Amino acid sequence: MVFGGGYFFLMEIADSDTAGALELADAYEKVEQNKKRAEELKRLAEAEKIRKAEEADAKSKADAAAKEQRQHAAAKAKADAASKEREVEIEQAKKDEAKAKRKAQKEADAIARAKADAIARAKKDEEVKNGGEIFEFVEQQPEFPGGAAQMYNYLGKEVKYPEMAREAGIQGKVYVKFVVKKDGAIGEVKVVRGVHKTLDREAIRAVKSMPKWTAGEQRGKKVSVWFTLPVNFRIG
Repeated sequence: MVFGGGYFFLMEIADSDTAGALELADAYEKVEQNKKRAEELKRLAEAEKIRKAEEADAKSKADAAAKEQRQHAAAKAKADAASKEREVEIEQAKKDEAKAKRKAQKEADAIARAKADAIARAKKDEEVKNGGEIFEFVEQQPEFPGGAAQMYNYLGKEVKYPEMAREAGIQGKVYVKFVVKKDGAIGEVKVVRGVHKTLDREAIRAVKSMPKWTAGEQRGKKVSVWFTLPVNFRIG
């Protein structure tokens, strides 16, 4: 009995130890599970932190890219506006230049007309002064009394060599153009190719001093005629 009772007691102790061991194992397992769960939560938290950081970085980059795009768009708009303004300025400058050219041309035309009118009036005054229309070429040329030889003989005596020109060694031919009016008198006299002002003045004076010529004729009528004459100045 004792043996049997002791056996039972030993069995009871054994059963009690087994139950404690199972409870301990179960508690340990729960601790491990909690530990794993804590580690998983920590890993998830770290992953979430990284994800948020990446999102924030991506958002920052996107915002920077958007800002750069806006700045680029603003710069392009500003450049386009400046280009358009420059085009307007160039177009206006072209219009102003064209307007200035038209004005200058108009003024030039007015000056040309005024000059032409002045020449026409001068020519008319000259014709009146010289007895009517002046011819360049006529059927019968005007003639100095006694002919060309007498004319050069006259000029040889009449022309006085300017002393200043002589001392300076100035010489040459002065070409004088003058009008022989229809009454034979000498009209306008001008130098068409001179040498020196002193020689030019003396040539004009000598020509003006000539006596009346035989007038030129055109279609049987006496007319005023232009005549060109070289007056030679030679030293020695």
